[in-house]
Amino acid sequence: MDRHRPRTSSMGRLFDAVAAITGVCPTASFDGQAAIALESAADKGERGHWFGRELLDTSGCPFRIRVEPLLLEVSRETARGASPATVSAKFHNTLVRACAHLTLSLCDEHALKTVCLSGGSFQNLLLKERLSARLHAAGLRVLANRLVPCNDGGVALGQVLVGSRTARPVKPV
Repeated sequence: MDRHRPRTSSMGRLFDAVAAITGVCPTASFDGQAAIALESAADKGERGHWFGRELLDTSGCPFRIRVEPLLLEVSRETARGASPATVSAKFHNTLVRACAHLTLSLCDEHALKTVCLSGGSFQNLLLKERLSARLHAAGLRVLANRLVPCNDGGVALGQVLVGSRTARPVKPV
């Protein structure tokens, strides 16, 4: 691993990078600021994308989206003068297609018919709604957080639930 490129599985850092490249949010003063700005900037009518199988890495576990080709497209379009609204929309549309493809592949492989969209990235309604629609159209049941926050606020509750089901009872002293 290159010591100048820390490893992360956070989609938030990808949103930070795209927001900086497009100029939508060159610097963020709080976590999620760039992602919020990028979602707000997106042209909701734009249907273009950069999805191609080269974005997917299914060689290991977990599957992943290769960000290098995606960031290259964001940079190229921005350099060509495409508006931040267009670039942001294409970025979102590409993520939706990539996530849908990976999700459908995993569901086929494991005979699953229900998926749950959770995590801080699904506070982004554009991403959540478009991915949900695509997965529904493919015949999947899609669950999403309603009573518990989808981001870090719900992690502790999940940990308590798992712990309560797996912990051995403590004998009184």
